[in-house]
Amino acid sequence: MNRFSLPFYLLGKELKSSPATFIRQWILFSLIFAIVIVLFVMPESYRFLRVAPYELANYDFQVSGELREKEFKKVQNCPQIDKVVGVIEWNGLGLENLGNGKQHEAPVLFANNITVAADISPNNNALLMKGTYKENGAVLTYGLSKKLGAKIGDEIQIDWSSFERPEYKVKYTITGISYETAAGEQMVADMNVAENTLNEVSKKVANRPDPIKYSYFYATFKANNDMELESISKLLGNLSIESRLAMLEEEERVVQQLSAQVQYQRYGILILYLLVICGYTLITIREKERFFAITMLLGAKKSFPYYYLLLGNMFLFVVVTLSSVILSYHFYRYFLEFYFPVTILLHLIFYAAFINLAILLIASYFGLQKLNKLNIVDILAKE
Repeated sequence: MNRFSLPFYLLGKELKSSPATFIRQWILFSLIFAIVIVLFVMPESYRFLRVAPYELANYDFQVSGELREKEFKKVQNCPQIDKVVGVIEWNGLGLENLGNGKQHEAPVLFANNITVAADISPNNNALLMKGTYKENGAVLTYGLSKKLGAKIGDEIQIDWSSFERPEYKVKYTITGISYETAAGEQMVADMNVAENTLNEVSKKVANRPDPIKYSYFYATFKANNDMELESISKLLGNLSIESRLAMLEEEERVVQQLSAQVQYQRYGILILYLLVICGYTLITIREKERFFAITMLLGAKKSFPYYYLLLGNMFLFVVVTLSSVILSYHFYRYFLEFYFPVTILLHLIFYAAFINLAILLIASYFGLQKLNKLNIVDILAKE
């Protein structure tokens, strides 16, 4: 008979006879370990949220302030400038999927050149899950696409009802779905489709004949250096100018602060999980001393308790790892409403498997040390 056959058979019989006990242990271990995984993966996933838009973008500097067409022309006609895109952000616009009637309010970013925006801005091609940025089209973040039940090819209608201007509407065809970032749910659309509507509604909402046309510009230099950024600053006067690298450094600093904050929590919960698993292993051995002794008296090999313990812990490893990964994913997806790239999901699985295996091996080691001290005669003499 295979050395694992008897332990495997008896473990299966035990699970069938007392499933409630196993379910309680499974839920407890899975919840604790899911917290361990979340705390270990959080800095990496948070870094994607905060840093990826600027790390993957190609612009050199951003201009913000009260921007109109004349400021855009100044930047566009500057001999040092290679590419520039103007963007206006409207918060809380009404969105409706004309295919299913689902509605939601979200920010909409209108870019005057959506292909340049996709090339150099924080809302860039590298953040696309599927599809592409196209002229006359629009791209939704993943979370927003789910709330609207939208997919590529669907038609979305935008309205200004939240600004008490429901008569203004514009339609877009969805050409892509992008990952979510720290900016949250949003839609990026080609301004040229809605330019007349934007001009009219801006005048009505601002109640002035010359409302701002852009919230910010993104631009690239032909040859990047500090003197060129300085000259742009002089050209635009009091407008706010910030380099991409400066914004990237700021976001990295925010991520490092979070990493420092969760460092003690993640190692603390990891130690707690280790103690719980080790305690569970030692208690299991103590409760089954007589069972081991009688089984060996009836002919089982002396190695039976070792294989019983190892099989039990390996089974625990598989079910707890799988359930913890699922719990962690759902925590990110439905509680934080964050859908991260496959690379981070793979890292989550790697962390879960590696950490849980290491902890169960440590617990098994202490368990084996305990088993080495078992004495059949002494155990049976206690009864």
